[in-house]
Amino acid sequence: MALMGFSRGGLLALRAGSKRKDLKAIVILAPAPGRGSFAGALKNVSLINAPVLLLVEKSDHR
Repeated sequence: MALMGFSRGGLLALRAGSKRKDLKAIVILAPAPGRGSFAGALKNVSLINAPVLLLVEKSDHR
């Protein structure tokens, strides 16, 4: 199973990816900063065991 999310869904996909071990891929599109939640989710990024594709627009400064 793969997981994909856009904006707030991208943030949730990142968070879920660090907790689930059954994912085969994660696609994150322009993740929302979520009032500091994104920074918190990055602390657990090393727990992700699936390939991750992160897509952010060049002019997106957050």
